[in-house]
Amino acid sequence: KGLAAGSFNISLNASVISDKEGNKNAKTASGSITVAKVSATNPTLTAYKGVYDGASHTIGVSGGTGGTIEYSTDNRTWTTTKPTRTDVGTTTVYVRVTGDSNHETRSARRENIEMWKRPTTRKPERTSRAYNGSALTNTTEGSCTNLVSGHSATFSGHKGTITNVGSVANTFGSVAIKSGTTDVSKNYSITT
Repeated sequence: KGLAAGSFNISLNASVISDKEGNKNAKTASGSITVAKVSATNPTLTAYKGVYDGASHTIGVSGGTGGTIEYSTDNRTWTTTKPTRTDVGTTTVYVRVTGDSNHETRSARRENIEMWKRPTTRKPERTSRAYNGSALTNTTEGSCTNLVSGHSATFSGHKGTITNVGSVANTFGSVAIKSGTTDVSKNYSITT
């Protein structure tokens, strides 16, 4: 059976035959032995890199023995919950194994969660009608390509207006992309 790390007292009794008649001299000695801790084994880490998709992502972690796997985003405050990232940007995740009674804590390793902007193209909607002497203005209609499922685009401030027969370009004002009521425009690279 294995022996745990730590210091242990021992006692040793030995008998030695000292003469031809068979007389024995017994000696006793005592001391201690120490079983040293060994290093824990850090897990293998895999970075996450991808285009924004509205979902949370984290690094890959496999293996790791000799204690508890812990995570940090500042290399000071540790938790057993793996950090995630949903929005565009980079999060550095530090990972270490905090040693158990037989293992030393390992130095932290790190890997990144990296999310890039999702490309989308905005397009104004065409609006038309028969001449009636009034200005035709389209200030809020349009569409965006390649949005995450469930996201929607809202447009405002278009600059196209026409009164007489003909056509005119409808220049975009602004667009806001939302997930429900949350503005997620910062996660998109918007082009016209």
